[in-house]
Amino acid sequence: MRLFNAAVTGLVLSLAPISFASLSLAEGDHLLTPVTGSHGIDLKFYDHAISGSIRDFVIFGNKDGANSELLMKRDGQLIRATFGRNTDNGTTGGTITHQVDGQDRVTTLTFVSANAAANTFSIKVNDEVVALTIESDGMDGNHYINPRYTGTYKGETVTWKIENGAACMGCSVHVAFWILGALAH
Repeated sequence: MRLFNAAVTGLVLSLAPISFASLSLAEGDHLLTPVTGSHGIDLKFYDHAISGSIRDFVIFGNKDGANSELLMKRDGQLIRATFGRNTDNGTTGGTITHQVDGQDRVTTLTFVSANAAANTFSIKVNDEVVALTIESDGMDGNHYINPRYTGTYKGETVTWKIENGAACMGCSVHVAFWILGALAH
């Protein structure tokens, strides 16, 4: 029996670092989480980055500090856009541009406003302001837990949710740039 207890104790102690490492990953901010929604939104979110598909093309978005980048592969082209603060006019946003059949396709997104107390923010997509509402399972500091976003663009309801994850208002705005930009472009 003594040999059995020593073996079990040894096994438990040898597995403890693995268990604690797993626990710290499970409690971290950077878990791979699904993002799903209307319009074929099927993405994964990890550490302020997102990738997957919307409708019939793929996207990748990455937020680094106050700026972010969107890459889309559609129409046989890799399309890049940068979103951030425009020092010339003080706005935050960016422009997506590429050519289809020799014609420029341009989509401009600009942050309009946010009301954290009301869990809302607005993004201007070209000439249309899209008001987005955030519902969540609660707050952890300034992060929405399992946020769900709803807005209307061109008369259609657009929704998406970050499942088993969290996002602050700033990250939410950049995710909206990526998703709305991909949908609008």
